[in-house]
Amino acid sequence: MHVVIASGIPNVTIDSTLHQVVYGQTITLECNVTSIPVNINVYWQRIKDDTVTNITSGNLNVNGITMKHPSLTILKATMTDSGMYACHAENLIGIGHSDFTNLTVVGDIPSVEVGSTYRIAEYGNNVTLDCNFTSFPEHTSVYWQRVSTGITTNITSDYCDISCIDGVTVLNPSLTMIMVKTADSGLYTCYITNKVGTGHSEAVNLTIIGEIPNVEVGSTAQIVEYGNNVILDCSVTSFPAHTSVYWQRISTGLTTNITSGNLSSENGTTLNHSLTISIAKPVDTGLYTCYAINIVGTGRSEAINLTIVGGIPNVRADVTRYNVEYGQPTTIECKITSIPAYTHIYWQKDIRGTTTNITSDSTVMESVSLTTTSISIPRPIPSDSGMYTCFAVNIAGTGHSGSVNLTVYGGIPTVTAESDYSDIPYGHNHTIRCSITAVPVFTGIYWQKIYNGTTMNITSTSRGFDGARITRPSLTLLKADPSDSGQYICFAVNIAGIGHSNSINLTVIGEDNFPVVGIQLNRYIVRFGESLTIKSYVQRNDEFPVRSIYWQYVNNGVLTTIEAGTSGIAGSTAETPSLTIARVTTSESGLYTCLATNNIGTGISKPINVTVVGGLPIVSVKEKQYVSIYSHEIELIAAVKADPPAKFVYWEKVVDGRRSIINNGAVGIFGATPNNPSLTVTYSTKADFGKYRCFATNDVGTGHGDIISLQVIGEIPIIFVPLDKLSTNFGAKIKLFCTVNSTLPITIVYWERIVNGVLSRVNHGTVGTNGINANNPSLTILHSTSADSGLYTCFAGNAVGINYSSPINVTVVGGMPTVSIGSLIYNTTYGNETKLECRVTAYPSVTLVYWQKTIGDVIQTLNEGTIGTRGINIVMPSLIIMFPTTADSGNYTCFASNSAGTQKSFPAKLNVQGGLPFVTIRSPQYTAHYGDSVTLECSINAIPAPTRIFWFKTVNGNRIQMSNGFAGILGSTLKTPSLTILFATSADTGRYTCLAQNAAGIGQSQSTMLQILADIPKVIVLIDSYTTGVGYSVTLLCRISIAIPAVSKVYWQRYINNSTTVITYDSIGIDGVTVDNPSLTIFSAKESMSGEYTCFAINLVGTGSSLPLRLKVEAGITPSPISSDTEDDQ
Repeated sequence: MHVVIASGIPNVTIDSTLHQVVYGQTITLECNVTSIPVNINVYWQRIKDDTVTNITSGNLNVNGITMKHPSLTILKATMTDSGMYACHAENLIGIGHSDFTNLTVVGDIPSVEVGSTYRIAEYGNNVTLDCNFTSFPEHTSVYWQRVSTGITTNITSDYCDISCIDGVTVLNPSLTMIMVKTADSGLYTCYITNKVGTGHSEAVNLTIIGEIPNVEVGSTAQIVEYGNNVILDCSVTSFPAHTSVYWQRISTGLTTNITSGNLSSENGTTLNHSLTISIAKPVDTGLYTCYAINIVGTGRSEAINLTIVGGIPNVRADVTRYNVEYGQPTTIECKITSIPAYTHIYWQKDIRGTTTNITSDSTVMESVSLTTTSISIPRPIPSDSGMYTCFAVNIAGTGHSGSVNLTVYGGIPTVTAESDYSDIPYGHNHTIRCSITAVPVFTGIYWQKIYNGTTMNITSTSRGFDGARITRPSLTLLKADPSDSGQYICFAVNIAGIGHSNSINLTVIGEDNFPVVGIQLNRYIVRFGESLTIKSYVQRNDEFPVRSIYWQYVNNGVLTTIEAGTSGIAGSTAETPSLTIARVTTSESGLYTCLATNNIGTGISKPINVTVVGGLPIVSVKEKQYVSIYSHEIELIAAVKADPPAKFVYWEKVVDGRRSIINNGAVGIFGATPNNPSLTVTYSTKADFGKYRCFATNDVGTGHGDIISLQVIGEIPIIFVPLDKLSTNFGAKIKLFCTVNSTLPITIVYWERIVNGVLSRVNHGTVGTNGINANNPSLTILHSTSADSGLYTCFAGNAVGINYSSPINVTVVGGMPTVSIGSLIYNTTYGNETKLECRVTAYPSVTLVYWQKTIGDVIQTLNEGTIGTRGINIVMPSLIIMFPTTADSGNYTCFASNSAGTQKSFPAKLNVQGGLPFVTIRSPQYTAHYGDSVTLECSINAIPAPTRIFWFKTVNGNRIQMSNGFAGILGSTLKTPSLTILFATSADTGRYTCLAQNAAGIGQSQSTMLQILADIPKVIVLIDSYTTGVGYSVTLLCRISIAIPAVSKVYWQRYINNSTTVITYDSIGIDGVTVDNPSLTIFSAKESMSGEYTCFAINLVGTGSSLPLRLKVEAGITPSPISSDTEDDQ
């Protein structure tokens, strides 16, 4: 038999074309392979989203896919495993594959929902944000996320930051916040995670209402007089309620808290909300601020500027100096301003540290009277001179003026005496001059002569003298003789006393008619080489005139005579007796004497000492021209010879006619001293170029050397830039090349930039740059911006100076964003979501978008995630206000930033119309009768429309809420907000308020008063006692005076022996007791009917009763007709 075996590609089959598996479970896709020849490879293919993926045994999360076990087992199925699968087998002939099977992985991320996406909660309350979800597979974790002011915070079950929380667990995913705070406001999102992934809810916009207290004060400026009481009012409005109040004072830079616990009884300050300061003092002046605290925080008022006026008296003396003549009356004035008023004043006088108080009863100063504002001195004397201070005292203390300087000038006369000569020729007249200064004026004059211990007074009548009078106080000696020799003193007298001059010593010399020779000085010191005149004079004698004049001097023991005509001299004649030497030398030093001869004999002067000192220094220079290389040291050599020695050396520099002096110690030089007169310039520059001359000074004078010329050589750097313009993109790095050539070392490199006409410097190390130094003078801008566009110039300097390149024009392409808005005005209604459109174009790309809201001077920045908003990001720069309120009205500006900077749009004005409902009641008061129907009319105007209407009724401080459905009323609905009371009773009396609620909140009307006219009956008896006889008829009168509503029933009660009997209209033996006739008539009285009777009346309000009356029934008594008369009178 011959067997034929069929061969071909593998035959591959699967057991099902549809498979489903739960997320995370294991599933096997069965595959059967029949192959001749045997298969050599097995793999699977998955097609998903038009993508083909090969799966082999090496893939993760799979088993199988081998030649022995070609089936595919997925160990933990995920959503990515869904798709169309085919099994492939390969043999030597080819590849066979199965049909496709569709694998579906069931399960999804959780679906998460919240209730309302907008919540408002009161500060301090607990808030629960519900989170509902569905999850397959089961969820494994829960958390919430809050976005507030751009900050994202994850909230788990153990969160306790701003507020602690409850919930946020697998069993209870809702979030409960305990005692919420303002910082809890934000966008809250619930996240639920299962094996598939994490699902999240819409964001809940949570707004926490409640604010720090609003604190207000009255006037913000108060001025109070010293010692008065002052009240600083403070009113506090707080939601939640405030828990404490305190004040703060700022005075002279110090801050003090004032609470009810730190007030002392000493300063009398009290505190409730307002602050009372008793007996205000200047230290109470300051800025006062009232603070109130609630659980939200601390609110404060405006500061009150409290000024305490007054204090110690203000004392001033407008005139601070008085110069008063001896004996002339004077008044020192003092002005006083005092709040509170001063109680007394006094003065103080200070003389060289000794202080004396002067009061109205003071005896310190003679003849001094004190007024309230001045001190008077009727006859001042020098001892009254001093510093005077005025003092004033009030309850605040003592104030004083500045010191007033009183100077009493004058006193005894001031006398001086002068004489031209001390030696007087025999027989000649001589006048001694006397000068007198006297305040007060002098009234007497005399002289005294003292000789050999004997004093003689000389007056105008003394013989041998002339003068010594008030009109001519000088004294003239007539024909002097030796007895006139002596000391002469001039005296002057005024009311202050006697003053005298210095003494003048006179000597009468010579004999009769000998020449008298006088001199001006007895010593001369003259510089070497100068001219000298030795002055002398000869008294004139016409009878025996001088015939000749000559001089003699002694030098080193040698006597020399100098006559007129001697070489080098002038003078020494009868006409000019003084001696002039044209040029003195040291040989002219010595003792000089002037001699004069007439026919009687020779007169000689006193000796005169002449000293000749040295000569000018001699300055010599080595070279007259020097050349220095820039920055090198150079020495200008000079030598000085001097007798007497040189004391000072300096140099003079001349440049372009301008002279300057160079001394030892000048910056950058050495030398220029007597020991080293040469000048060394330590660092020569172009500024040192010029002509120099050395000067030396001794006691004789100053000498100088020849002019020296100094030249400094060297060049500034040469600077080159290869381009005159460059262009680059914003943000790119750009290099501005600069080449510097210099024969001297480069000491400085920098660039100058001109942008929009503004010059700035770019140095090595300037932020955002590289280079700019001696080794690399080029400028590299690391990140160019539009602000870098401009003209750039390279500068470099050496020791000689600074040079610069031609400019480079740099242009940076790109810049700040362009920002525009959709409309300049947006109008919306309260609560309606509103979008403010913003369009941004930019290169470079935008990195930040934000908005600013402006109301008056207040600016608020809105970022992505700001509570109650959406958008405000790079993808959607527009601003969406999710729930606008009137507080959102204002001007809005869109801002966009990139690496070039920030630009903004024109402002868009948003008007939000609506707000709290406006609720009014027609009348402030309503009146109704008991049982009537009454309507309290209420009108409501609201945008957004109201969602709820209700009323409050207030009686004795208790408030009752009434809404539609409340028993006995109609209305209080959106359609009919008025309140109708169907059957008015006394219980309906009270104060009513209409309230309406919309999305903005609750508005309320003014309250109205409802008065129900109703009361129990008022019952009175006209007579309080009746007496009648047995068997007689008696009527007990009763009247009902007021009954609203009307009386419906009348009855009486009789009280006898602790037993009460009710009597009605149908009781036996009586009449009356009806609404129309409430009186009680007893037809036949018995003694047993004696007792107390009370009349009662009933209406819908209640029962009224009279006072009890007494009935006495006795046998044998005839009744008085008063009953019938009284009844008729009624």
